[in-house]
Amino acid sequence: MKKGFLMSITDAGVIFESVIPNQAINVRPSDKDLRDLFSEAVPKWHCDLSLSYRDVNSQASTKLVISPCISSGFLIRFCLERGGVVIDYFSLNESKHLNRYVLFDDGEYTISGLLVSADQALMAATDFMSTRGEMSEKIGWITEDDIPAGMHWLVSEDVL
Repeated sequence: MKKGFLMSITDAGVIFESVIPNQAINVRPSDKDLRDLFSEAVPKWHCDLSLSYRDVNSQASTKLVISPCISSGFLIRFCLERGGVVIDYFSLNESKHLNRYVLFDDGEYTISGLLVSADQALMAATDFMSTRGEMSEKIGWITEDDIPAGMHWLVSEDVL
């Protein structure tokens, strides 16, 4: 499977990078490209979609990583780095399902309540692109500190 990589500096001193499943190199994803990626509840692509922005002046950066789940849905991680401090946010679909694991990928499990629909994942990606790296306000988010004690957003099957 081909992966694309794009790095460009905008006029405002912001660097944009992306790794997008099935995209040609040096192609900035259009809204249609993103819609096509999320056209199925369980996508045929099995790698992460990664979008990031970095301000070259302040060195602040944001990164959005969308990973398809083998069961169904998508896990989204939004990473915010400012002043050397990194805060990870995770998509939140249903807080009542934060105590249950589902198969994520071969031998890995994630928390069921963190998985969002294809429509929600598309919203997060398009909002990230249109706001130059801001976290979408159209879906729910939690930090790792909000995940119940004893649970982790991604674990291997030997931990269960």
